Amino acid sequence: MDTPQHSPALAVTVQPVRYVPALINGVSAAIPCEPWCRVDHIAANPRYIEDVTHSSDPVRLDLAAGTTPLTLVEARLSADPASDRPASVFVEEHSTGQGRYLDADAADAFADQLDAFAASFRAMAAQLRGDR
Repeated sequence: MDTPQHSPALAVTVQPVRYVPALINGVSAAIPCEPWCRVDHIAANPRYIEDVTHSSDPVRLDLAAGTTPLTLVEARLSADPASDRPASVFVEEHSTGQGRYLDADAADAFADQLDAFAASFRAMAAQLRGDR
C-alpha cells in the first residue's frame, strides 16, 4: 500500500497586530496599525474611524541642481483600511500632484523602469564627459 505524499509545511510568519493610541473625533481609542506606519494617529484626529489611514515615511527623488532641490517624485507605503484597496505603494509626481497606487508587482516593474532610466542617464553624463 502506498503511503500518501505530504507537501512540506509552509513557513508562515505572522506578525502580531500592533495597536497604537489614536483620537477619533476627540475620543481616545486604540487602533490596529501597520508596522511601517509613521502617522501620528493622535495628531491626525479624523472625524470618523473610516477616515483612519496608514502611511510610511516617504522616499523622494530630488533634482539637486540649483539652489533649491526640486522633488520630482515621491513614494510611500499606504493603507486605507476602510477601502477595498489593499496596502500598496503610492507614487506621486510632484509637478501635478497626481499619483498612482501600485501593488508589489507593479512597484517592482516601476523600479525596473527606474533602473533602466538611471543607466541611460549615466550614459548621457558619460557622453558629456567624453567617456564614450
